[in-house]
Amino acid sequence: MKVTPYLTFAGNCAEAMTYYKSALRSKLSMVMTFADMMPEGLSV
Repeated sequence: MKVTPYLTFAGNCAEAMTYYKSALRSKLSMVMTFADMMPEGLSV
């Protein structure tokens, strides 16, 4: 069984991902920011 976690953060996600990557001795296979999810031409 493969586990695929989906995490969201209100704040500094990059810092949290660096911590979890180190703490779990793992690697990140994909990182997507809120800005990456926005359709082209739209801005926040």
